[in-house]
Amino acid sequence: MNRSEQNYFHKLKKEVAIPQAMDDRLEDIYAQIRNGQILIKAPDPNMQRRPASRREDTHEGTSESCFSVNRRFSKNAVWKWTAAAALCMIFLLSGLCFANPAFAKDLPILGDVFERLLENRANSLIGHKDQTALESIAEHSAPVDEAPAAPENEASVTNRAEDAGIVMTVSDAYCDGYDLYYTFSVQAEDAEMNQADYLLMLRYEEGDPFPYGSIHGSVNGYETEVTLQGSEKSGDGAFVSLARVSSAELTREMLAEEMTVELEIDGVGAHQTDLVSDTMAGYKTVRGNWKLRFQVRMDTSNNRTALIDSEQNGFRVQKAVQTPSNTHVECTVPEEWAEKGLVFILTDDGGNRTHVEFTRYSRQDDGSSLYDISFYRSEADHLTLQVYDKNGTAQGQGDIPLPLLAEIPLDMTAGAVSD
Repeated sequence: MNRSEQNYFHKLKKEVAIPQAMDDRLEDIYAQIRNGQILIKAPDPNMQRRPASRREDTHEGTSESCFSVNRRFSKNAVWKWTAAAALCMIFLLSGLCFANPAFAKDLPILGDVFERLLENRANSLIGHKDQTALESIAEHSAPVDEAPAAPENEASVTNRAEDAGIVMTVSDAYCDGYDLYYTFSVQAEDAEMNQADYLLMLRYEEGDPFPYGSIHGSVNGYETEVTLQGSEKSGDGAFVSLARVSSAELTREMLAEEMTVELEIDGVGAHQTDLVSDTMAGYKTVRGNWKLRFQVRMDTSNNRTALIDSEQNGFRVQKAVQTPSNTHVECTVPEEWAEKGLVFILTDDGGNRTHVEFTRYSRQDDGSSLYDISFYRSEADHLTLQVYDKNGTAQGQGDIPLPLLAEIPLDMTAGAVSD
């Protein structure tokens, strides 16, 4: 085995204590593979990664040019698939999965969680991060580190928690100084829970019988809102999702080269798409207490920052930043428009639109407002920011029947700096 194979096999064994009988059988199977007695069909490379060439993606009725870069998926793909196939063969031959159904929750999650997220993205039930951004986040993510134990914690809290027959794991994370993402996977031994299309992580407040569809979270000791979409079932039965602390929540006080993230979850609700539930609890709820703690390293080396300082009609763009996950634009809005409804449109030279994820603003001493606008990811060198009056009407002005207040070009190459 090469070094990456050894590291992967070491982690595989570290996740769960493999019985000696299985270990012996594993070596036997590998010997047969090496001797050519068992042939494993190589995975279709087209299924492993998208070509790095230019392609056209259709998103909400608009054609967006983008680049699909997925080197990380192919790095250890053959080894991971070989290991997974060999283990599956062992389980089938030994009957372990049938003789010990509870053993399923102890199995390590094979392969890359991001691969499962991308597979689920193609047939999304409840929405996901933009596909090209998800691929880019996967490429730039790294395995989480175990956070130093907090002095007040009696029990060790790590990136893996188990309670009430449910195991939750955080495996990889990514932070570019604006957004923090991490993979979140759930494995359950309960048959009813495993019939779900997706699981929701729940929070209970004292005295309130109904759960909230959110979780307790903190970064470097500061409480924060964690966006965690429903964990959808992947091909092997594990439920996977991508959690996010957005730039709207990730304050300067939280940011550091190394950040400790803590999560606490009170329950899990099982949902099926064809069953309507009037609460977050779903058709079945499992109460428990899952605490996770892990460390994330911030990496801003892949950000591209352009100091724009361009103005039209009082609207001024100071800075634009392209990260592997998003495009962020800072725009000062004049006082007369500071509290009115505005629509921000970002397009590239080809007219392809990059959609807004969210905006936030703060009032300045002179009465103006500073808007931080988070768009989906774009790699374009030349962008245009258009600002429209949401409450106005205009006839014959292209595809958007609203008054155009400002149109500001953003040259991401001129005066670009690295964060």
